[in-house]
Amino acid sequence: MGTGRIDAARIAIGRLLVLAIIVAAGLIVTSVLTTSSAATMSVRSASGASGSSTPTQIDAAVHLGDDTPAGAAIAALTGPDPVRALALIPSGFVTTMGYRPVVDLGVPANPDGGCSSPITLPASFDAPCKTHDLGYDLLRYSATTDQPLGQWARRALDSQLVRRMHASCPVDSCWAAADIAAAGVNANSERQADGVPRSETRTQVFTSVIRWLWQPVVHAAEFLGSASGRAGVATLIALIAVHLRRRSRPVFADGWPTVWAMVRRTSIRIPTSRVRTESGH
Repeated sequence: MGTGRIDAARIAIGRLLVLAIIVAAGLIVTSVLTTSSAATMSVRSASGASGSSTPTQIDAAVHLGDDTPAGAAIAALTGPDPVRALALIPSGFVTTMGYRPVVDLGVPANPDGGCSSPITLPASFDAPCKTHDLGYDLLRYSATTDQPLGQWARRALDSQLVRRMHASCPVDSCWAAADIAAAGVNANSERQADGVPRSETRTQVFTSVIRWLWQPVVHAAEFLGSASGRAGVATLIALIAVHLRRRSRPVFADGWPTVWAMVRRTSIRIPTSRVRTESGH
């Protein structure tokens, strides 16, 4: 076999060997780091196996309460003909919530409502905010009458508010305020799991925000506990390790290639003395 072929074989074997070692090390590290996550997932799977939800149950949860009086009123309020919601307001709503809805700019609204924001919002947002307040009061009323609504109701009300705020903007600069308000509304609803709007103390708000912000960490731990997650992290570790070894000294003495050279498929010149020895000269 010629010297060129021997050199090429050494480079190929060395490259595969080093990458295999790095990937194996990454797998070992990620396996150790995610053992607890995998165990947690196993416990959750075992505990939820007997009570897992069927597609029918999930569908029922999504549309929960859409056939109740408050649900029908919210569906009409956020639909193409919102005025129709006035006729669908539950009979006990006025007594329980303490006011009678009115029509503001062609849409039912809470006459005493308004935008709650730490910053001043455009006056054109007033009517959409009053309608949003009416919708939230319908959510609260449904909870007091033991007829809770699913997440669809609050999401529909938030979406309507965002659409109407943007549509009410007389100038483009107003859109920035609408975007900020929309981000705040959506974040607050997500923090409260799109459930019944509730009054909270500062401590409760702070605690729920921390818990909400921690959710991505929990999801990441669950992902790392899976086979695909471990493989992905192992690959990432391998790439980082190769990058850090770019300027390292050769891992093999006497002319064997460096890690970076092997990855880049570059050939390394064998010392003249070694070539002469191997060729028998």
